[in-house]
Parts: sequence; structure tokens; C-alpha cells
Amino acid sequence: MVSRTIMRTVTAAALAVVGSMGVAVSANAAPCPAGYMCGWGDRNYLTDGSSSHWVKAFQCQNDLADNYYDGTTRRAQDDITSVYNNGNTYNGYYYTAAWYAGSSVYVPRGTGKPELNISNPALNDTISSFKFTSAPGTCV
Repeated sequence: MVSRTIMRTVTAAALAVVGSMGVAVSANAAPCPAGYMCGWGDRNYLTDGSSSHWVKAFQCQNDLADNYYDGTTRRAQDDITSVYNNGNTYNGYYYTAAWYAGSSVYVPRGTGKPELNISNPALNDTISSFKFTSAPGTCV
């Protein structure tokens, strides 16, 4: 009887940990509005400790030079560390140069990169533009 109680408790605790890990990942990415691609200045979809301080694009961002993370005075160009594609239909690319040039990282719809410095070290803090694959070549 005691071993069954212990087994149930251990199983419940393990499921709680696994469940909370899944919730944490989706909660972090959730602030990127449906239909948008987003970028944050820090890892794990945060900028200055907030998940709502992002730079976003509905179809494209051709040059981040004059863009700031929402609600901050922090420039987004060459500062993005985590990215998420919350597009409704299309995959996307984040580029190291303005106007969709330079090196890029492909981010399928519904996925993200919580730490570019680990998944794509050469792209960390170098993103200057991004767009959905559906956007016209010179999307403005």
C-alpha cells in the first residue's frame, strides 16, 4: 500500500514538472501576437525582463535601424537574441542585414529560437530585418 502511494506521488510530481515545462515555453512565446513574427533583446523571449517588449512585423520589417522594442528606448537593430514566428500560415526568415540580405535563420511557423547565441551564434545580436516567406521580395 505504501509503495503504491509513493509511486502515485512520484508519478504526479513528474507529470507536474513536465507539464509546467510545456506551459512555460508556450507562455513565453504567447506575447508575440497571432499573425506576427517577433524578436526580443534577451534570451527566452524577453527584453529587459518583459515578454511584451518585442519588435514585431505583420508581414515584414525591412530595416530595424529606427525600431525600438515596444515600451522601451532600446534599439532593436543588431540586438535581437530570441525570435518567434507566430504567423498564421507562413514560415519566416530573420536576416543579418537590412532589406533581407546577409546571413539568415529560417524559423518555421509556430516555432522560435529562445537563444540565438546557442542555436545560431553568428546571428545573435546581428538581426537587421525579417519577413514571412509569403511577403514580396522587396516587402516594405
